[in-house]
Amino acid sequence: AVKFLHRSLVQNEACGARFRREALAAARIRSPHVVQILDQGVSDGLPYIVMELLEGETLEAAIERRGRLTISETAEVVRQVGRVLAKAHDLGITHRDIKPDNLILIEGEMEPFVKVIDFGIAKSGDDAGRITTAGIVMGTPQYMSPEQLAGYDVGAETDLWALGVIAYLCLTGSLPFEGDDMVSVATSMAEDQVAPPSLLCDDLPRSLDAWFQRIFDPNPNLRFPSARALLAALE
Repeated sequence: AVKFLHRSLVQNEACGARFRREALAAARIRSPHVVQILDQGVSDGLPYIVMELLEGETLEAAIERRGRLTISETAEVVRQVGRVLAKAHDLGITHRDIKPDNLILIEGEMEPFVKVIDFGIAKSGDDAGRITTAGIVMGTPQYMSPEQLAGYDVGAETDLWALGVIAYLCLTGSLPFEGDDMVSVATSMAEDQVAPPSLLCDDLPRSLDAWFQRIFDPNPNLRFPSARALLAALE
């Protein structure tokens, strides 16, 4: 699969830098659950990235097609994405747009086999001052942490929040915070308590409620400190 930077964006330095960062960030994370980057360069003035061709469907499409996932399927998705995030965060890379549409379920596997894609707005520890600017909000509102919605310079904690939203959606079929834009999602966070999953679905154990409660704590210091801690608590 070959991805080109749109011709209208070639002269935009910020877009060009993010495009190059996408290839570099994905290539640095050695994991079978990250899309493999094969090459990058420029052709006819257009920057391009060559990556493996993935056959399957997005997690978003799978949920729309079949509804809720089982607990074991959800746990497997969280494990695989969580391991990717652990490696990325060790390298100082924050994805910043973890969402079902950026997770590909590979066709033909007996269990969910996830590939994380689209590191287009990923942030590395050494580029915060050059490619990203505090106050500029990037991401998909429904999966963004309160800090990300507020435009703060975010790190690993925002990826963990997004993974929690994905797990909640997989298990319940609903989003923990509703809204079509940043303002409405932020309002939902400020005004609404997250419904315990076991209250929405009586086949889910109450032990999961406390896990989600910690993931969605308004205070970042009270959430899981790392992807590995989040996964350990899930087990």
